[in-house]
Amino acid sequence: MGKVLNHANIPLERSHYDLVIVGAGMLGLSLAFWLRTLAPQHSVLVVEEGGIPRERGATQNRSGIFAPLKQDNQTEFVWDTLQNIARVTQIQRPYDPVFQPCGAVHLARAGNPIPFSQPVQHNLEQLLDMQNYAGATWQPQAGYGSPSSVALHFGFGAVAQGADLMLNARAVAGTAQTLCLERLDIDNTMRVHVSRCDLVTYDRLVVAAGAWSAGWLEQNMHISSDIPVRYVQHLRLDEKIPLERSGTEVNLPVVLVDGFRLRPHFGGVLLELPDLPTVVAPNIQHIPTGGTLEGVEVGLCSAALEGMLNHLEHMPMLGSEHLFLGKTSLDLMGSWQVAQDLPSWCKIANGLYTLLGGKQTFERGLAVARDLAVALL
Repeated sequence: MGKVLNHANIPLERSHYDLVIVGAGMLGLSLAFWLRTLAPQHSVLVVEEGGIPRERGATQNRSGIFAPLKQDNQTEFVWDTLQNIARVTQIQRPYDPVFQPCGAVHLARAGNPIPFSQPVQHNLEQLLDMQNYAGATWQPQAGYGSPSSVALHFGFGAVAQGADLMLNARAVAGTAQTLCLERLDIDNTMRVHVSRCDLVTYDRLVVAAGAWSAGWLEQNMHISSDIPVRYVQHLRLDEKIPLERSGTEVNLPVVLVDGFRLRPHFGGVLLELPDLPTVVAPNIQHIPTGGTLEGVEVGLCSAALEGMLNHLEHMPMLGSEHLFLGKTSLDLMGSWQVAQDLPSWCKIANGLYTLLGGKQTFERGLAVARDLAVALL
């Protein structure tokens, strides 16, 4: 059994690890789990500057939609894992949202229609101008879940398998494969400060800090890495929207239409917006400012707002009073995320690797993390 070091007063007992992972998102935690499962002789430490899930991180703010662009061994592996996550990780979290396999419908402007049940047809007509979408195809292997729940399963699983997890700590690289772990605390004026520092050496280091990865590599390793990122926001139609439901959940599969992806979400509907412009080396401490809609400030970033306005004619949901646009950007689910289609890992230098997400992280990330674990054996 590993240790959870979530406070500066909890001492770090080891001074050397075979592997240190910077970043405790879904990818970093699953990597720790797979490596300890496949090779329990390897000592593993995961370091996270915040908590799990990180409040403004990609794991916390992903839509949790599983609808892969194509099926292959990676997506099959993740599909099986998501449906049996408690069995895979040997961790029981009965109050977490579970993965819902429900299929996905791809709507198109031309093609052949497919039949829907009456509740689903009614809900689609409330959300979209269905006369504009004559064609549809069905993807049976699709669904939705909670990336945060997945991360917590793998985090607890990694610790159960013997990995150490240090939260509220900042990893700062030293010389000769050494890290200074700055243990963070909050004083009585609510300011974060470094309470103590622990030094560890390592054989291999994986940077899995998402959009923060490029900045970490440059500041700590003096390695310039052009990792493009984008600021992603998700909107929500609240539970008061007049749609048909089974129990508390809206009767809908995953819906993919004109770059938007929709899924049921706690009695409402979550909207994943089309791709936004990518940025290289941004100030990721900055949250893009919102725009105005008919003179009213909204938290939605201006690029996302412009994309919505271009689809208003065919998507009544975008003009609904039940669509929450936020008074500020902090009101909306949003985070900086790596702007690549597929998650990936890469060897940067001897003993140094990156593990990065992408648009298809929920569909492929667990398999990519396992592939890296195998490569590290």
